[in-house]
Amino acid sequence: MEDKPVLSRHLILPDISIRQVNSDNSVTSFDYKQICEMIDFWKVLLWEKYNARPGHKAVVEFNLTGVYYYSAVFACWELGITTIVDWVHAKNKTQAHSKYFRTHGQIDYAIVYSEQFDPDSVFYLKYDCLRTELNCNYVITEKEFEDYEIKDPNIFDSVAHKIFAEPDTDAIWTATSGSTFDPKQQKVTHKETVLQARRLVTHLEIQEDDNILHNGNLHHGASACYHFLPSLIQSKNHFIMDIYYPGSSDEVGKGFGERLYNLVKDEKINRLFLYTPNLLNYFLLNSEPYSHRVDITTLYYCPRKQIQLAKDKNVNLIKSVFGDTTIGYGFLVKSVFPMSENLDTYEPSKISAKLDDFFDFKIDENKHLYISIPGLGKTDWKTSKDCFELKDNEYYFLGRGTDYRMGDEWVSLADVESKLLDCFGGFPDEHATVVIDNEEQQIYLVIWNENTEAEEKFIDWMKTNYDKAKVNQIARHLKKEDFMGARKVSRPTLRDYFRNIEGRIPADFLPTWLIC
Repeated sequence: MEDKPVLSRHLILPDISIRQVNSDNSVTSFDYKQICEMIDFWKVLLWEKYNARPGHKAVVEFNLTGVYYYSAVFACWELGITTIVDWVHAKNKTQAHSKYFRTHGQIDYAIVYSEQFDPDSVFYLKYDCLRTELNCNYVITEKEFEDYEIKDPNIFDSVAHKIFAEPDTDAIWTATSGSTFDPKQQKVTHKETVLQARRLVTHLEIQEDDNILHNGNLHHGASACYHFLPSLIQSKNHFIMDIYYPGSSDEVGKGFGERLYNLVKDEKINRLFLYTPNLLNYFLLNSEPYSHRVDITTLYYCPRKQIQLAKDKNVNLIKSVFGDTTIGYGFLVKSVFPMSENLDTYEPSKISAKLDDFFDFKIDENKHLYISIPGLGKTDWKTSKDCFELKDNEYYFLGRGTDYRMGDEWVSLADVESKLLDCFGGFPDEHATVVIDNEEQQIYLVIWNENTEAEEKFIDWMKTNYDKAKVNQIARHLKKEDFMGARKVSRPTLRDYFRNIEGRIPADFLPTWLIC
């Protein structure tokens, strides 16, 4: 195998060890040879039974079966099959039929955990199943993998041990959020993904002898680049643990946090990849102070409350990767050292300095950040309309910089979010968030954590700065995870919420937790 920049088993350290922590806390260990055998078998199954060929598309979604998941993803990549990531959950029938899921056209394969399609299982999600069945030609489970009998023994030489992907083959497709226009495909090739992953090995300071724990799977954003591949490229000691814990949302978080704390303590894990702020909070809230070094990599930002929690637990370092699906990569990495951080002067919106020459940045007169990627030979400029300012070579995130016409007034979301941050003393969406819905001509204020004084201050600011635009509706005490996607609140889900409390739509349109 020549050394081409493609996503394959050849990126993984040959002396790697992956220990999968199961739902009953038993541990299943896999070495490099076993992982490669699983990759081979997935390739044979896909090729022989389902006629998989380069250029096809697959969604790979697993719960609890981590190495099944990773080996299936690598099998798809080696076959030249594009993997679809960021396939969000469907919470009702309308969402299951939405244009978001049709962005990639008809998808050839969904590779899933069998219990996800079992109505008697705790993993069963009715509308996710409908979403998958509507948009995928074949649904393949780990049970098929376990039970499949190979028909042609020569297929190992012709398929299983062959790499079909080329550097310019599309490796990952995701969909932009569609918050301004319709969702669009965002495509990333093998070469682009590999180069970005290798770059982040350095910027995340991953070491070969790190004890690393992963939680969650690849299908969260472009996390293949910055939460998965860099560690497999550089490190040999890995743990995988799923969030699963029976009970309500609060019980799930507490159970997950306690399991994770015990594992990190007992196995002396020194680096955690926790993919969302919620997971990081679950971990920190349910941990005791650590006596060994613990570094964390997470997404997007580090609010003050989170830094204080990390300081209380003796966490040494938090690195948060800031990126966007419109660009296709994580392009800034913020480093916070909780033990030495002065929270009186700490600025959550301060992200980081420019890391290297892989990306070039410029900020226009509207404070929109534009990005080109000379590290990939791309000199065209792209923007996600995120707003930044540059001070002393550091980039500060101001908010999502889209301007909306509300009646005869223009409202800047970046300005509104920046003021929200000032009023509530956190990062946007930590305590509250604002959603401008220009289609419905509504401005929604969503309060996650009550603060009457901050709320009144923000509403007074709106009255002072706009003649007619105002906060039309306020939502309180909602489950953030049901409304959030990446850094954004889903407008359709929020509309459903307000329509429901006004009694304007049938109950079967709603997530079950909204039905009284």
